Amino acid sequence: MWPAVWMLGNLGRVAYGKPNALNNEVDGQGAMWPYSYDTCLPHSYPNYMPPNSYQRYDACNATLIPGYCDSAGLSTIDCEALMQNKALLQGTKLHGRGNPELDLLEVTVNNFASTAFEASLSTSLQIGPVTGGNEWIAGIGTCYDQLASNLSVGAGGSSAGNSKVNGYHGNYGSEVISALTDLPEAPFDEQYVYRMEWKLSDDNQTGALSWYMRRSNESNFQFLFDISQKALAGCGEVGSEYRTEDRPIPQEPMYLLMNLALANDFSPVPTHDAEFRAGFPYEMIVDYVRFYQHAGAAHNDSQCDSAEWPTARFIDKNVDLYSNPNITELKIVYNETLCNGTGLVNTTKHNITGKYRWYAYYDERCPYFGQISPGGCYKKDLSLACRQCYLKSVFERLAFTPAGAYGDSTSGQIKTTGFLPSPICPTMLCKAKGFPLSQCADEVLPEVKTCTHLSLKLDNTTFLPVEYCGNLAKNSNFN
Repeated sequence: MWPAVWMLGNLGRVAYGKPNALNNEVDGQGAMWPYSYDTCLPHSYPNYMPPNSYQRYDACNATLIPGYCDSAGLSTIDCEALMQNKALLQGTKLHGRGNPELDLLEVTVNNFASTAFEASLSTSLQIGPVTGGNEWIAGIGTCYDQLASNLSVGAGGSSAGNSKVNGYHGNYGSEVISALTDLPEAPFDEQYVYRMEWKLSDDNQTGALSWYMRRSNESNFQFLFDISQKALAGCGEVGSEYRTEDRPIPQEPMYLLMNLALANDFSPVPTHDAEFRAGFPYEMIVDYVRFYQHAGAAHNDSQCDSAEWPTARFIDKNVDLYSNPNITELKIVYNETLCNGTGLVNTTKHNITGKYRWYAYYDERCPYFGQISPGGCYKKDLSLACRQCYLKSVFERLAFTPAGAYGDSTSGQIKTTGFLPSPICPTMLCKAKGFPLSQCADEVLPEVKTCTHLSLKLDNTTFLPVEYCGNLAKNSNFN
């Protein structure tokens, strides 16, 4: 279970564009998440090096050729197009632009048993580029020490347990700076108030992000976590290729998202736990969301499209970035030439006997997170449209395991177990391969309203009936 309340830069669209890496499409969203960098890194800069030069829109004047054009290998024409986009983002002050992320709360439940309940609250800043020399992720060095020494965690209280700095620090190109707080069962049974203080920095580097929580019947908040602007100060030898300049506490206009997910990307899904299954349908109940602003703040500080931080011109000019592609124009086929692979699923860690295979079909929607761009897949590498799938009998065996969904029993972002969370193969693959049509299902295809009945094995004598439904199938629990 993955309840979350979080904020994303106003220029960003969730899961649209490729995070953490270069994307040489001039109209893409790559190299924007989760940048909060206000440094000019032009084409002529003598020592620019990855990942600092991976920011699509740096703080240079839009008339200067950005270093990103070189690091992304853009052609002259594409670089000129990117500079035109950059001009749309240039306000009354020069700023680097991106899609930083602030997580007010993300919750993972590691154990649903009432006698050994284990849950934690994650409060985090996701930011790019990385600390000088990639030291925060590496966990060693003077830059790591600078960041770590400017973080504060709470010692626990009546609302929750102790907080500690999260051992997961992100991936190359983007960093996660977060704390984990032990949660009792009470926040799952009663209303709690969660608070984040977002203080922009000034010349004295007094900015900070701070998180708090309290029970609704209490007056005092329990402190959880604080990130000082000093933690994000420039680091690394000045003039060296691995120098990272100041990364401001995010200044971008941002929007708020609230969601309740069921995915083992963050929290294990204990499919064999009877207590977990009996809890459906789960809900995240939100009583209110309140926004407070400092009395001395300027009016522009609450604007989504201010003179200093314009966004509307860019969004209007790049409407494809914020629109769904026309599904009827995208191919979803079994392609003998490009996507005809198969292979064995590695089940050795899970004591699952037998050999199970995956197959592949061609899907230009690229449904995996971070592989969606205008028009579907990246036009210059359509091999990304090859999507793996399982036959129905294999899916029934692997989707629910004693270790959890797709064999994954781990929590948090560090994953060490599990199979690829692939769907059941569409009927077109069974027809092309000569497999029984009963081994495939079309519910993976867009705009399908039907459901397929599955029988998932819990043990040698117990089978669980499950509905495998298309994205437009009516849910009897909702209108």
